Amino acid sequence: MLELLEYLLQMIGRGGKKVIGLLYSLWLTFYRRLKSFISGDAYVASATALELLFPHLQIEWKKTGFMCQEGDQGYAFSFQGGNFASVANSRNSMVCFYFPSIERRPLGRLVAVRHACNEFNSLAVANYSAYYTIEPENHEVFINLRFGLSVNSTGKDMQERLLAHLQRCFVYARWIETTLNTIEDDDDNNLEENAAISSRLNFLAHAVEMNHNPALPNWREEREHHHTLGDVFATFYNEGQQVQLLHLHGLFSGVRSDEDSEQQPLELHDVEAITSFSFVQRLMTLGTTHEELEGRTLTLVIGADIEGLGRQDCLLHVECESETEHELFFRVNFTRPVARVSPHHSAINTKAEQKTSAVSFVVAYDKTSSEQRQKEFDYRWREAEDAAARGEELTEEQDEMLACKTPYYGFCMYWGKRFYASERYFEALDYFRNVYNWLSPMFNYMNKVQRGHFFDLIYYIGSCYNGLGRYPLAYYYLDALYITYKPRYCKAYVNALVNGHDFRALFVIDRFLEQSAKESEGEDPESREEKERQAYVRFLKRRRGTALADSGMLDEAEAQFQELLQHPDCEDTAIEELLRIQQIRNEKEENSQPTNS
Repeated sequence: MLELLEYLLQMIGRGGKKVIGLLYSLWLTFYRRLKSFISGDAYVASATALELLFPHLQIEWKKTGFMCQEGDQGYAFSFQGGNFASVANSRNSMVCFYFPSIERRPLGRLVAVRHACNEFNSLAVANYSAYYTIEPENHEVFINLRFGLSVNSTGKDMQERLLAHLQRCFVYARWIETTLNTIEDDDDNNLEENAAISSRLNFLAHAVEMNHNPALPNWREEREHHHTLGDVFATFYNEGQQVQLLHLHGLFSGVRSDEDSEQQPLELHDVEAITSFSFVQRLMTLGTTHEELEGRTLTLVIGADIEGLGRQDCLLHVECESETEHELFFRVNFTRPVARVSPHHSAINTKAEQKTSAVSFVVAYDKTSSEQRQKEFDYRWREAEDAAARGEELTEEQDEMLACKTPYYGFCMYWGKRFYASERYFEALDYFRNVYNWLSPMFNYMNKVQRGHFFDLIYYIGSCYNGLGRYPLAYYYLDALYITYKPRYCKAYVNALVNGHDFRALFVIDRFLEQSAKESEGEDPESREEKERQAYVRFLKRRRGTALADSGMLDEAEAQFQELLQHPDCEDTAIEELLRIQQIRNEKEENSQPTNS
């Protein structure tokens, strides 16, 4: 009787209509629970959940007779052009997934195949492993990938986890292919022995390095509309520098006398309350539109104990600047005390600090909910995946999103770019750095295209720090792009050096000018590429003149800007800098005048 009922349900399920298919899935769940109750057998939770998950991910699947032990149920399915298999068991929720035959080699290459598998497994990628199988009939050896995943529900979280795990299979398959090709090119007969020695040497070097430079991962999750004082201090002071916020005094301006007493002067002494204080949210207690907030500001004085600098009072001023349909923009001015000259703070650094101690940046309150932002991204992500599946040429935005491998980090890249385009550098950093921390461990396994996307990400992070006046941190990231000689990257790199009064600025600019001169040899002066290159050269010369002036080499700087006056795109900058040079000379003359005693 039960077998007949199962047969009838399967016939209904083959009708092909969505409604009937949904009813079939529901009845299948009910029927299996009923059957397990009548027979007293264990309910196959993972198998049922898996069968219900497949339609949500638009995966075509079928049952197979493959089983490793009693109670197993095998499945074969295709995902994004790859053929997969999985096995679920009635005794637990763990499902084993297989990505078979990702690489095929003649049996004579068995040593190279074994070594490639060992190399991957030595990475200890959570839940993933590589293994090989031999096909004696055709004298071939295959590399396969497998991973385990606990499948115990059909909710959205479970769908995203399964999707991310399946997508990672393609990343790891490419890594294995690259590694195998490298091993075969080396043609080494002692692969495993040499690998063991190399691994040991790397371990010893790593142990010595860690004794002197302990490092911990620094993950910064994105905030939904809340910008806190803790975030500000974490951004504008060096990573690892201990900062303790001691007290806060605040005052609103433009508040009417008849308004709520909540807007009276603020005073906080609790460290946690100060660190989590949301200055935008507090100002918005006066209004939620630009019209309501116009002329109203919030000024905070924050006392902090900063490692290496002692106790300092910092000033933060917030006002509503503008409004769009989806955002309310706030201008934030953050002022830090200028560092004193000491063995740890040279005169050059102090000069840079004097220029950057007062920083102005933009943050925004998003009127759209986090759910709406997620829906917008989900649509863009599916659109990009569909375009990739059809073999269409991807847009730059789609290419960058899919390069992040998983929807979560694609979301971070998508919204990071959106914030960056709005000059919301403070907020964009959180998103970009999430992607950076995710991708940076994979750098050595990236191909040329993937590294190009990663370099773009570094450029965005460095540009954000440039926009916030954090030039040493901008240099830290942008220095990785030095060897690319791409004008877009080089401009950001040079700006970080010149604006930060770094002694390396002149050397780097001269190096870039020499490289551009070599590239221009034999080029048509009227070609678009050469015109763009000459515009880049003029940018380098403008920045060179500024660096010369900052270093006190005023005659050389003046000659540089006099030369640039003949170019329309340099005229305004050249005039401003020539006036500044004259002002510096006047100040030097005044300071050298003898004073009457």
